[in-house]
Amino acid sequence: MTRFRTVLRAGRAPRDSRGFSLIEVLVGVVLTTVGIIGLAGLSITVTQANRGATNRTRADQALHEKIEEFQSFAYDDIEDGADEVTIGGITFDRTWTVDEDEPMDGVKKIEVVGTWAERDVAFQSRRMTYISEPGR
Repeated sequence: MTRFRTVLRAGRAPRDSRGFSLIEVLVGVVLTTVGIIGLAGLSITVTQANRGATNRTRADQALHEKIEEFQSFAYDDIEDGADEVTIGGITFDRTWTVDEDEPMDGVKKIEVVGTWAERDVAFQSRRMTYISEPGR
């Protein structure tokens, strides 16, 4: 049985283990570059999604504030209407409709709808509440 051994001469490595070739280094650089570009694209997507979520939260806040306002109104003063409010640089158009005696006598159903534009796309959010006539 013959054994093969690599013989080291005067501190020199064998021919097949002298280091990286230029092609291996270039492949490594290309793969790293592709990975970095992918992460940059992902970062942009995450930033846009986060901004969208923030604006939806602000819209919910604007609608909730309007619903809380109705709780301080006299029952007979609650009517259909519209207004706009700006939160965090975004203008939300709020409209509300009031259905009297819905779902039963002495109760008003109020639906508040908020709309806003984000990157030239229109978005909408809705909230609903019921307010009963005092003494019922």
